[in-house]
Amino acid sequence: MRRFGEKIIRAITGSIYKCGFVFLLSVGLLLVAFSVRAAELEMDAAYDLVVVSLRINGVEEDPFYEVVLQEQEILVSLTDLALRSGIAVTWKHREGIASFVRPTDGKVVVIAIGQRIMRIGGDIPVEIKSAPLVYNGLPYVPLDVIQEVLGYLAEWDYDVQVLTLTIQKQNMAGSGELPAAEGKSSVLQPGHDIYGPLHFDFSLNATQNQYHWKLGLTGPFSTANLPLQWHLGVGGNQSPASHFQLQDLAIEYQGSFFDLILGDAAVFFPGYVAGRPVRGLTFGLPEVPLKPYSLYKHQWNGEAPLDSIVELYIDGLLYSKQTAAAGRFNFDEIPINSFGITKLEVKILKPDGSVETMAREATATPFSQPYGSGIITAAFGQRAEKAWFVPEERYFFGIDWSQGFLPWLTTRAVFVREAPFQIRAGEAVVASNSLILGSIMNLSDQIGLLSDFMLSGYWVPSSMATQVNDIAARTTLRWTGENSGVQGTLYYYGPDYYLPGALHPESNYGGTMSGTWRLSSANTLNLWYDVQHPAELPLNQPGWHHQCSLRYSQYFKNSLSLAAGTRVEYDPLDEDLWSGVFS
Repeated sequence: MRRFGEKIIRAITGSIYKCGFVFLLSVGLLLVAFSVRAAELEMDAAYDLVVVSLRINGVEEDPFYEVVLQEQEILVSLTDLALRSGIAVTWKHREGIASFVRPTDGKVVVIAIGQRIMRIGGDIPVEIKSAPLVYNGLPYVPLDVIQEVLGYLAEWDYDVQVLTLTIQKQNMAGSGELPAAEGKSSVLQPGHDIYGPLHFDFSLNATQNQYHWKLGLTGPFSTANLPLQWHLGVGGNQSPASHFQLQDLAIEYQGSFFDLILGDAAVFFPGYVAGRPVRGLTFGLPEVPLKPYSLYKHQWNGEAPLDSIVELYIDGLLYSKQTAAAGRFNFDEIPINSFGITKLEVKILKPDGSVETMAREATATPFSQPYGSGIITAAFGQRAEKAWFVPEERYFFGIDWSQGFLPWLTTRAVFVREAPFQIRAGEAVVASNSLILGSIMNLSDQIGLLSDFMLSGYWVPSSMATQVNDIAARTTLRWTGENSGVQGTLYYYGPDYYLPGALHPESNYGGTMSGTWRLSSANTLNLWYDVQHPAELPLNQPGWHHQCSLRYSQYFKNSLSLAAGTRVEYDPLDEDLWSGVFS
């Protein structure tokens, strides 16, 4: 019976993979074109783009200056006009927030896209005529913002299409430093000006004889129509000689309709691929997801120095630890809170005595999409597990498409391929394809049903002529209230089914229940229970692996907090059947 089932699977999955792959690419391209066109139509219906003459202090600076016209009121580029006075604007495109320091009194001004209120000094709300909007990826604001916070005198002549600005001498960029050129004002001309803050993080781990350090820098730079952000990560160590490495390098375009990252990126296909390091091209419509979500449990796998001790912390509490005997750590059974955010932290205690810490956040909230809209994330490149200029061994290609098909239904399709660049004789490396079709049904405002059907094929190129295919299925019933959430999951993974990027098959079935309760504004209780048939046992052999986790957090008014957690595990394959952790 099993051989007959395998023949059926092999017969249908080959054509399904090919058709599914072509289908995903076709739908993706259609969705990109449709979404961009729909956004353009929506923009055209909301406002008009007008080319006017810009005059500053009586001199025509730009005869073809672009402004946005809204019911005879115009909106102008905040970043452009601020730069003409040497004022740096911090523009967070994802959040739709622009902020800068008012030159007259040093107070911080905050402007939110779509809101007719700006805040000065953090507490003073000021009403403005029109709601700011985004054009060409940058914030545009009404003239009363320019007059109130930049100190410009502005006159807009609708009949002759002329915008006249008067900038006081003390507000001009470079005032008192450089003389104005004849016939021109001495304002700072926009171009490739760097604006916004420079973010950096630095870590240093040192022992008596060795040290390790890492520095990450991130900052925005932009022209008038091209919002970009760059990231650079470098590191070094003394083991035993000094060693310097370029670890991360990327440029990101954050547009109104899509994101594009060239270089290093952490790729998230929420629920399936969590922070996969890819060095290549990453695309997101309308944006690249930055956080994962997991329906019932989370995976965190990575590399660590040989024989390192790796500790996993959940919400600040020690949950599990293992030895990186083969130079890798694998935490495949991480419980995620069924409500709110779960903070995860991995500490790698290296043999040389140094400590490396990595952190991430995960949430169990599924990414359902509004009716008629959708998101696409795609990435192609090499698995970036080493420093730059060090040859990598594997490549990654993946596409994730989620679409609001009906008001109560979101459909999902994911395709992932991982394989080695080069096949070496006798080396047992795994190449795999994964195709996942899923749905999220909102049965009510509080109840949701999530279902996934999965196909995978894998092969060892150096020793296998054909690939082996298998299937998996998973369904989750979820309830969320105002301060709590409960969900239950049933799953089956075939003996030869590989999750995207996995090095070993799942080969198990079981169920999971989790619940999160906020007892008050300061108390939180988390419960997680999982029972599964171990992957090491044949599917027809009895034996169950049980895990139970309970965590409690208490926050006090004096900024102190108290947390306690315990985990109990029963493993029928371990010599010590029962084990546990309390922290």
